[in-house]
Amino acid sequence: MANRRQGESSDGGTESKAPANGGCSTIKLVVPQQAEYLAVCRLVAGALGAQEAADEETIADLKLMVTEACNCFLSRQSGGEYPAGIEVEFASLPGAVAITVADPDRRFQLQPAHDEQGRLTETGLALTIVRALADDFEQTGSESGGSVLRLIKRLR
Repeated sequence: MANRRQGESSDGGTESKAPANGGCSTIKLVVPQQAEYLAVCRLVAGALGAQEAADEETIADLKLMVTEACNCFLSRQSGGEYPAGIEVEFASLPGAVAITVADPDRRFQLQPAHDEQGRLTETGLALTIVRALADDFEQTGSESGGSVLRLIKRLR
């Protein structure tokens, strides 16, 4: 038996292995709650879209969706607290990409979409953009009382 490096087939090429979760791959990031770290989330969204052979418009949509969803978690709680970080999970599904955004402790509640005068807040604008780009959008509460955003974008 010849010695091979991991991932190398017997004919010298590279072996391709299906993910253990039935063909779906998942990437989970926890980044500090600072705007400059959103670039990492954008890069992952773009790379995943490219890996799934999405067109350029869909890749741009994925990047903007994750940016705006994460922006919702950059605001301060009414008591002045910030979330501990931002947890972003990307899942490659058959024909789609799912993105889930929350704080790691699942305690951070998003700011209201409208202020006392009925004007759209930054969170409200971000959620409007996400809803426009996502094929499926869900905002739920967690068991700990925080907010969780789930987005699905079908690939073209």
